[in-house]
Amino acid sequence: DVATASDVNEALSGYVREVVGHPSLSGVDPRAASEYPVLCRCACRSLDRSLAPGPCDSESELLDFAGRVPVASAEALRLGPNNHFVNGSRAFSSTSWHSIDSMADAWAWLEHGLLPSMWAARGGRQGLLLRRNLVIGGLRVRQQRAELAACSVEEALRALSSSCRSEAVSGSFGRGPTADSSSSVQAAFAASDGDGAFFDAALDIERSLADALKTVGALRSERWLDESTRSLEFQALLLNAESGVYVLLRLSFVSQFHGGLEKQVRIQTCRALGQTLQFEDYLPEFFWCFLIICLLFRQLGSLFHACLQGHCKRFLCDPWNLLDWASILLGLFIAIAWIVVIQLTKEITQGIIALPRGTGITDLPAYHANWGKALDDAASVAEFKDYHQLCLFWYTTLLTLRFIRGFLGQSKLAAIQISLGRSFWDISHFLIIFVAIFANFVLCGHVVFGSNLLEWSTIPRAINASLRMLMGSFQFDEMYDLAPVSATVWFWLFLISTIFVLFNLFFAFILDHFGTLRRAIGVTPSILEDIWQDLADRKWRCIWRKDVFMEGEYRDAISNPTADVLEGLIGAAEISEETQAAMRQSCLGLRLHRARSSMTEVVESGPGAVVVDSMAIRRMGADAATAGYLLEEAFKFTLSRRETRLSDLEQVRQLAASLRRHRDELDERCRLVEAGVVEDCSGIADSIDRLEAVVRGSLAELASLRELGVDSLAPPLPEQMAELKRREKLQQQAQLEAEEQEALLL
Repeated sequence: DVATASDVNEALSGYVREVVGHPSLSGVDPRAASEYPVLCRCACRSLDRSLAPGPCDSESELLDFAGRVPVASAEALRLGPNNHFVNGSRAFSSTSWHSIDSMADAWAWLEHGLLPSMWAARGGRQGLLLRRNLVIGGLRVRQQRAELAACSVEEALRALSSSCRSEAVSGSFGRGPTADSSSSVQAAFAASDGDGAFFDAALDIERSLADALKTVGALRSERWLDESTRSLEFQALLLNAESGVYVLLRLSFVSQFHGGLEKQVRIQTCRALGQTLQFEDYLPEFFWCFLIICLLFRQLGSLFHACLQGHCKRFLCDPWNLLDWASILLGLFIAIAWIVVIQLTKEITQGIIALPRGTGITDLPAYHANWGKALDDAASVAEFKDYHQLCLFWYTTLLTLRFIRGFLGQSKLAAIQISLGRSFWDISHFLIIFVAIFANFVLCGHVVFGSNLLEWSTIPRAINASLRMLMGSFQFDEMYDLAPVSATVWFWLFLISTIFVLFNLFFAFILDHFGTLRRAIGVTPSILEDIWQDLADRKWRCIWRKDVFMEGEYRDAISNPTADVLEGLIGAAEISEETQAAMRQSCLGLRLHRARSSMTEVVESGPGAVVVDSMAIRRMGADAATAGYLLEEAFKFTLSRRETRLSDLEQVRQLAASLRRHRDELDERCRLVEAGVVEDCSGIADSIDRLEAVVRGSLAELASLRELGVDSLAPPLPEQMAELKRREKLQQQAQLEAEEQEALLL
């Protein structure tokens, strides 16, 4: 549709700009008999011949002479069979689109160029532009008028100028047509809308060119256009059946306060869908709505899940979630708007089909109202389509933001995006300085060069010229010819301050933030490596689903094998809410958060440093195959991180970790040595205690022998045995009595 609209626009715009107006094309004498030019052409013969029948007689001599012909004679010459008007019309210059510089020129171009070209019979019918674009109904000429008011100058100067137009819209002419005017001319002097802002003249394409020229000539003679006319517009609705589009052609002329005329060719198209509308015409919109509804249900599910976990406020305040909701609402509006455009176009088609043709037009005002309504409806559809296209533009902007959101999942793309985001505030403050300096050069250029150069005549044009020079499109020669010194000073100051200084400072901001980020996160994998890893992961998932399906676990085969592992790892590592928020931001969020939080810490610590094995992952909800796969991929990732070039801080951290590991090993060895020494000392102490007990027992035995008078350890003599037994018995009896007395005391 866009390519078709562009082709139609280019073709019709070229056609309009190539139309040339001249009285010889319309056959209408633009001047009254009393204003006819003094040049005249006559055919003469010698005296012996009869009178010449006309200027087309080959035997006659054509002579031009200067003189004023009486009004009656001039009228007879113009209307006579000899066509004396042909040479007189040469006194009028042709009018093209590019030469129109007043309302009178626009009206002359309409009368002597556009109408003869549109009403020319092509393919057996009139109103066929470029052999493919058929005019529906006719051409509507619309003007908007302004109230006349006193000019905004001093009282003494008002007498030197005529009345001026105000900003207020006039709802009346202040006069009407003559009594003998046709109904079409009388309708042109009446406001066509309720507000009285527009006055329309209808030229029917189903009627002859003479009728259209008669109406236009009557409006010209009735002075339908005067000094109160603010704008003039020629409107036509065309049908290009081969491309299947309606074309709204509008040629506008707006009178400016400085006396010039602003011209514009505007062409808008819409699909010519009628009663043959089929289901496949709605199918793309239905499919689009289906995708939008799927996104809607996914967002509703995410919102419900977040509210169950108590994170509803966080979900609603997330800018990416707001982006999803904006995409949903705008997408639904676009789909509904397109269906509305189709329905409105269908109504236009039905109205065009109901229009009478040729001699079937009996009620001319009703016919004008019907095809005028079709033209107004087409204008409304075109305006609604403009808003629809504007919504499409904003929707593509939202899609771009969604792409940016997706870029956060790839390390290198996320690094570039985060660098731009981190430099936002620096660039914002930089723009304050840049705008102040740039605005100074714009105002200076507007003041110095604006009165003589069109590129600097207004502030928007001065901004545009400065931006072009900022991008390298210099227009220094015209400025130098006007004011050499000022142009040279302006140019070199602009070049040095904006391009050499400010632009380099702008790039320095971004490079500095990007370098700082790269040093913090280290080397990141490329997008090709991520694609390869994703393909490998999908391959493993397919194999896993096949194995699970073959085992008869059909519900598990369609589930996510790692659905609960992430939550389990977060719980096992006791990750804080701040760290989890950083993880949700991008694939580099965890790295950046750890780099920022431990920038001044040489030794890393935290529950996350605990080693997790396969059984721990299986307790989190994964099966054995999934746990093994995750551990294998984690080992590969850790190995790749170790192979990369580490920063100074990372090297110091690894040294500290190595020292801490060796310290733990040394503590363990010392503990083992100490345990061995303690064990050996305990054995020696036990041996000494046993030795001490034996020595003490031996000494007690020796003391008892000494009391018995045994001076030797040799066995006693037989005569001493009875005495020894008696003493031992007395000793035992004394011990028993002592124990009995102690018991009685107790």
